[in-house]
Amino acid sequence: GNNKQPSKEKIDEQREQIERLLDVIHENNPSMLPALLNPMPIKSQSKPSGWSAGSPAEVYQILNDSNRCFVRVPGAEALLKRRFGENPTYDSDMSRHYFY
Repeated sequence: GNNKQPSKEKIDEQREQIERLLDVIHENNPSMLPALLNPMPIKSQSKPSGWSAGSPAEVYQILNDSNRCFVRVPGAEALLKRRFGENPTYDSDMSRHYFY
């Protein structure tokens, strides 16, 4: 018959792509992914007047939109919890970064 299910090889390949994407996001801003699981250290602060790439202030700017999308993706939360734990800590200090 004509099997429409993706092969295990394809699924594993896609999983590896997701892991590489998460690695790149984490390398560019180590606060971003943990903040999706534990947003309060960032969201409890006042909106920053500006931000720089890779800073916690950048996370503040992204968090509202990305968090709404993130929670709709099946398995996304579990994937990040395996990586960072249930309630990860991260750099959330927006006061010491250069803004532009």
